[in-house]
Parts: sequence; C-alpha cells; structure tokens
Amino acid sequence: MLSVDNLTINERVKTPVSFLVENGEIASLVGPTGSGKTSVLMAIAQLLQYDGSIKLDELNLKNVDKKWLARHVGFVLDDVERQFVAHKVADEVAFTLENLSWDRGSIKERIVEVLRKFNADYLMWRPLSTLSSGEKVRVALASAMVADPDILLIDNVFSRIDPPTSKEFMEYMKKIVLNGKIIVTASYEEMRDGKNIHMGIIKEPLTVDVLPRKVGDVIVELDGIQYGYRKEEPLLNDVSFKIKRSEIIALLGRNGSGKSTLSKIMTGLIRPWGGVLKIRGRIAYVPEDPNLLFVKSTPYEDIAFSIKISKSAMNVEDLLRDLDILQYANHPIYSLSRGLKKVVSIAISLALKPDILIIDEPTVGLDNYYKSLISLILSKLASMGVTLMFITHDIDFALRLADRFLVLGNGRIRYDGEPTRSVEL
Repeated sequence: MLSVDNLTINERVKTPVSFLVENGEIASLVGPTGSGKTSVLMAIAQLLQYDGSIKLDELNLKNVDKKWLARHVGFVLDDVERQFVAHKVADEVAFTLENLSWDRGSIKERIVEVLRKFNADYLMWRPLSTLSSGEKVRVALASAMVADPDILLIDNVFSRIDPPTSKEFMEYMKKIVLNGKIIVTASYEEMRDGKNIHMGIIKEPLTVDVLPRKVGDVIVELDGIQYGYRKEEPLLNDVSFKIKRSEIIALLGRNGSGKSTLSKIMTGLIRPWGGVLKIRGRIAYVPEDPNLLFVKSTPYEDIAFSIKISKSAMNVEDLLRDLDILQYANHPIYSLSRGLKKVVSIAISLALKPDILIIDEPTVGLDNYYKSLISLILSKLASMGVTLMFITHDIDFALRLADRFLVLGNGRIRYDGEPTRSVEL
C-alpha cells in the first residue's frame, strides 16, 4: 500500500495532501493546471524535497537509496524529453537495467520484450530525437516498466497520444494492477474506474462561439512535399493542400504519421526532399515542447522580448491577463507546469503578430478552463485575419474550433474536409 500523509512542497503544494492507494489499484490526482499534481508524483519518486510522509507499506521512501527506487518505482514525466538520458531507444530502455547490474544478455532480451509490449520494438535503433511525441511516450513507458516496478507514476501523458493508442495503454494499465501493482496518474478529469484524489477545483470552461469571419485568398500552398529521416523510409510522400487566409485547420493523424515534421517544414525548420512550399505572410510556430521557445527567465521577460522583436504596440500585462497567466508573470519559467508553459509559449507567439500561426498540441497539459480560453483567443485571432493550423489528438477541441480537418497517414493527406467525429485516423 502506498500512503501519502500531510505532503507539502514549498511553493508548489501548500495545502497538505494525504491519500492511500492499495496494491492492485489505479489512482488519479485530479486538479486544475498548475495545482501541483506533477510535484506530488515527483515527491513520490523522491525527485523533490518535501515535508510529510510517503511510505510503501511500512517503508519510508525518504530512507531508501536510488538503486532501490530504480527497481521499485517507475516514472513517466509529462515532459518525457526531460527524462531521456541516451541517444537511441535501446540505450534509453537499457539504462535502468544497466544501473541495476543486469548482465548484457538479459538486458537485450528484456529490452525486446518490453518494447514489444508497447508496440515500439520497431523503434529500437532509432535516435530519440527523430521520434514523434507519441512514440516518445511509448519509449518512456517501456523504460519505466523495464524493471517491473511495484509503483508506476504517469504524469498526464495520455493527451500526447492518439485515441487508439490511449485506449491500448489503459488496457495495459488494467492488466498490470491485476498483479498487485500500484499506478498513480495525474489528470484533469476523473477516472471512471479507479480512485480520484482531488487537488483543487477546476474553473468552469468558458462559452466559446467561433466568431464570424471572411475567408480570404490562399496564403499557404504545399504541392508534392516529400521528406523522411532515412532515405529508405520516406515519412511524407506527395503531401499537397492549400490554406486560405483566416481559415482554422486541425491537422490530425496517428502518432508517428509526420504531423510535427510537416509543421516544421511549413515553418522552414526542415528542408523537404522535394515538392513546392509557398507561404505568403509572417509565420509563427509553437512547438509541441514549449521549452524550445524560452530564451529568458520569466514569462514576462519572454513575452516582452517577442514584442520587441515584432515592434508591435502590444502590452505584456494585457497579453498575460488575456491568457489568465498574469499571476505567473515573474515566476521562474522552468518551474511552471507543462500546461502553463504551453500557455506562455502561445503568448510568446501571439506577441510576434503573425499572419499564420501553427501550434503543435495546443491543449496538452491544460484543463477544460484553459482549453476553452485558448479556443476563445484563437477564434478572435482568426476573425482578425490570422490563419491558424493546429496539430492535436483532442477531437473535442478540434470539433469546437476548426473549419476543416486534414488527416495525415501513410505519407499523404488521407482526408481533407469538414470536421467530423467519425473521421478515421
């Protein structure tokens, strides 16, 4: 049994947290963006200093060594990139076993076995930097489970994976708790099957009405775009579509289908192998990992820097207030939750006054209130003539906001049409 008693963590978790999770049970920490859910999981994994008590049965986890933790506690951060230590997938999954002094032959067998469980064995020799967000989650889960731990901590990673994969992982979680494992997750919504531990109250979502607007001329045009990370395996093959001014496009597809790669091509970060790309206007890009945009120490400084670059008349405090992050204006930017970092990264891009804005996974790490707020802001932008394209696995968000769905699969656009819940990914 995992017991957490009167847990507080400096400025991150001020209200004491207490709960019990029995062997063979799944529990979810449920609370708003920035409520400290990640910090509680990090404390259980002994990655943060804390006040209070955390025990597994009668064992105080403050008193155990790192080797014991590596064997008995598996952890998947919401920022999975932060936990990677190796260059290639196989080396990443092997890392824990190497530190537990497993012999080389047993390590090789276990790597294959655990990657196969997560349908990731085909990634074994791939560099981690070439993986999609969802593929990275598969590898992180494999790494967390490679030593068959007693406790598995999962920090809100399901918003980063496509619905079929999410369902697959949930079934896996249900299987492993049958063997007496303990799973603690962080989420913004209550679980139907499992224990829910509440950490704060999520604000009611705002009412979002997509504002009327006039769609203009073609502002983005792709014709026959081709690209891959290996010559023998093209990821994108003959991708073609057009986007008009003020359109709102949702780019959908399975994990690893090339959505983020396509967005990087559109923003000039990657040069395609072939095809024609035409962009008519100033483009801004919010990557899936918000940390990549930060160049200063606080949200206020980063947004002010973007305003300076764009030479706009925007006001930093107004932008912070519009996105409901004014209270975090002078916080150390890397101390914020992933969701709040995402909101800050969107604010940074808005400050650049783009004609075209591409956002990779705008809702990852956000509760329903912040999702509705982002929808409202983006709707206003589109009504002012800004063209929007966002990559997402959040079908509800896409249906609420998008004019048009583009579905990427097998290297091509498989669907280009009206938003529908029944679209096949």
